[in-house]
Amino acid sequence: MNKFICEICDSDECSFYCHVKDETSRNTGFEFNYVRCGGCGTLSLFPLPTQEQITLANETLLGITRPNSSFDKRYTDGYREALRNEYRQTFSDLGIEITPPHPEAKCFDFGCAIGTSLDILADAGWETYGLDVSKQLTALANQSRHKIHVGEIDTLPSDWTGFDFILTIEVLEHLLEPANTLKKLIALLKPGGVLLTETPQVGMLAELYGEKWRVLAGLDHIHLMPQSTQFKLLADNGCSIERWISFGSGCTSGLTPRHIKKAFDQLVKKQGIGDFLAIKSVKSK
Repeated sequence: MNKFICEICDSDECSFYCHVKDETSRNTGFEFNYVRCGGCGTLSLFPLPTQEQITLANETLLGITRPNSSFDKRYTDGYREALRNEYRQTFSDLGIEITPPHPEAKCFDFGCAIGTSLDILADAGWETYGLDVSKQLTALANQSRHKIHVGEIDTLPSDWTGFDFILTIEVLEHLLEPANTLKKLIALLKPGGVLLTETPQVGMLAELYGEKWRVLAGLDHIHLMPQSTQFKLLADNGCSIERWISFGSGCTSGLTPRHIKKAFDQLVKKQGIGDFLAIKSVKSK
């Protein structure tokens, strides 16, 4: 029988939250429960999926790792520009200066996908590095402009270290070991370097929506942490938080009237209760 051990805080106490009823489970045949950790409040799939199950879910639902997938058709010029605008907005909201701090400044995007953030930072003068597990997504990036490695974090070249800026946007929730991975990322950051993390947060909206919360995505979202847990995880790994923002009201474009979505998006961002959390932190010198 599987025994629950929280990947974030090592607690062995948990309570049932909900049964997964999403497209991922229905397409793969796998079924999981979300449980709430009694120590840190993180919502986690239990039992934890295997890497093989995660890969199959990606192939059957997302098409990210499937050769000859139509997944790349969504990356039109318009979609790419929308992504760039989202990144620019996040940088601005967090007070992240995209001008390099010195001529040889290096940045690293963990989960770089098609290299959207790297394009912005390269335009500003950064030396850009990216890592992603998907050959299909990284094939759409400008690999002649950026240094991009396909694989897991433990397969990075040994000289990929001493970064001035590391970002990981909507990646940690997909990982079996987000806390351990975050520790490894911070080790690659030079003292005084800036870290940007963005991942869902368990908070007011999660409690209001319950099992209908849009972020409960089964095999696609394995661990979902509360704000306080994310703050503690960064502090425990030697990072001080400088600024944070929260956004996303759960109102889906195309299903919710535009004016209502805009009003609720602005409200949750102002109140800091959105279902996504972006944090700017600095590694201690």
